[in-house]
Amino acid sequence: MNGFAQTEEVTVTNLESINSSKMEFGAVPYGNGLLFTSTNGEKFNGKIDKCNTDDYFAKLFYADPDNSLTEDGMRTEADMLDANGNPIGGNGCGFTNAMPISIDSKGKFHDGAPTISPNGNQMIFARNYPGKSNFLNACNDGDVNLRLMSAEKVGNEWVNVQELPLGEKDFNTAHPAFSRDGNCVYFSSDRPDGVGGMDLYKVCREGGGWTAPMNLGAPINTTGNEVFPHDGADGNFYYSSSGMGGMGGLDVYSTSMADGSWSTPASLGAPFNSSADDLGFTVTPDGQSGYLTSNRPGGKGGDDIYCWKINKAPVELVVEDAVTRGRIDNSLVKIKETTQTKDYTTDANGMAIPDITYRRTYELEVDEPGYEYWSKSVSASELASTNPYVIPLVKKSFPLGGNVIFEDESIAPDSRVVLYNLITGDSVVINADAAGKFDLDINCLDDYELIAYKDDKVSSKTPLPASSIDCNGGENAVTLIIPKPAPVFVAAPVCNCSGNPNPDFNIQFGAPKSISRLGAHPQFGNSSNLSGPGFYFKLKNRYDKGRDREYLDAVFRGMGYSGFAEATEFMFAETTLVPGITGNMGYGTRHKVKYVTLNTRGADLEAFRIKAANGCDVHFMKTCGNFFFFCAR
Repeated sequence: MNGFAQTEEVTVTNLESINSSKMEFGAVPYGNGLLFTSTNGEKFNGKIDKCNTDDYFAKLFYADPDNSLTEDGMRTEADMLDANGNPIGGNGCGFTNAMPISIDSKGKFHDGAPTISPNGNQMIFARNYPGKSNFLNACNDGDVNLRLMSAEKVGNEWVNVQELPLGEKDFNTAHPAFSRDGNCVYFSSDRPDGVGGMDLYKVCREGGGWTAPMNLGAPINTTGNEVFPHDGADGNFYYSSSGMGGMGGLDVYSTSMADGSWSTPASLGAPFNSSADDLGFTVTPDGQSGYLTSNRPGGKGGDDIYCWKINKAPVELVVEDAVTRGRIDNSLVKIKETTQTKDYTTDANGMAIPDITYRRTYELEVDEPGYEYWSKSVSASELASTNPYVIPLVKKSFPLGGNVIFEDESIAPDSRVVLYNLITGDSVVINADAAGKFDLDINCLDDYELIAYKDDKVSSKTPLPASSIDCNGGENAVTLIIPKPAPVFVAAPVCNCSGNPNPDFNIQFGAPKSISRLGAHPQFGNSSNLSGPGFYFKLKNRYDKGRDREYLDAVFRGMGYSGFAEATEFMFAETTLVPGITGNMGYGTRHKVKYVTLNTRGADLEAFRIKAANGCDVHFMKTCGNFFFFCAR
């Protein structure tokens, strides 16, 4: 059982130090602290909105990081600085000294929901802005709307406040959010060309201005309200909607752009969403934390700002033998997550204990000597919920011992043994010793066939399915029995070295054609990497599929057999021909035969020899698979 207590995947924490009984919302990281919107103007001599809310006007606030709050509750120098040596806000969920910031003297009304450009030099925020009539008369004619304003940072001040030219008149535009590259701004608006309620729009920089607002359309916008967009550093686009069902009120959804289209939005679910309104979702650059606004039960009043964080947890990984269940120590486990790979080595109990981050997927790899390579894609939740997570390794091979005897139970010394893998098609050929004994390595998961032969005597094929292999370290043994009588071959004409040994071929006589290289007209292709039995199975595969069947039958009839069906692995042996040898060669798709002299060198003289019943031994050249025969009594 896992020795660690189950850790919550995500922690959502109320930022009590900056929340109040009023409304706090729209938090975004700014500098080392937090920028947000609040109507808590009582102790800051704020002004009352007597027209709409009868509460204090919303203003922008900034809170410093509370460096006394760290992950482990201990304040150390390392906890206080980020990778660049700058102070950080403890565990990212502690802030203090919240104070309103002044943008300009004209900010008499509501300012809120800011967004900061990636370079930190531009702020866009929403402002309650009077139109034709002055603000005092606006209560009656409703001519006060939310518009987007832009400010530039000069030193520590925000100056040059100007309205974004988005054509606002009789509608609201709010909740701005810069795109990740800073070239575009997303926002929410109830302008008349929308789908319904508040819709999400996008404008991008163009020359010295901005493009016309573009509605993001379906599947993002609905007949409900879509508000508070956020182009996340993790590659996802977040927003809140009341038009997609959900858990209640406004819920947070995510989507992403692929091939010019938005994917189907997915609810973030609990604990991000609740039965209340959940909005203003943001992701910090590390992708593991961020902020959220909600009026869920348990808050301090109205909308509160929450900090969310995806947690880490230690997990137990065990590497063991898949059959014996024995733990494997000193085994290297590679854990890949995106572009990062970490290595862990199992201890004496075959265990490694890495830290994983929830809501991520990891690639696990183990390449242990003597075992098959193992890899798997595993979610963090699966790793954390399995106690412990077991990595089962399968041994590459198990020993197989055996002996070869004749039917009368006498020893068949120095016989040949062929092990054929029915799964991979590979074959291994070895010699038994003088006592007829042999040893092979087999894979525990594959099916095999074995055959033994000595001279012209061959055993029947002995099946060795995986189900019969003892993979628990026990003894695997097999006995191959070779019959005493010699094989009976079909009567065939004696090889005529001065004439045509095979009337099925159109042999052209005369002066032999000199061949200095092979492969120009390959018959069965380069087979230099195969053993004799391997080449047999290559021919057999073609024969079984009906390819070259007539040709192969003719070749073997020319050797004194009834056809290729009589061929077995034991007939095929590897050999090297002598330069200048003369014989008949068949080549091409029509299997023409020519009388040739092989003036080749090196690999072109390597061949597979098939022992004939009538003296006409046949060779298939390794480099091209061309058929070549000559008298070899």
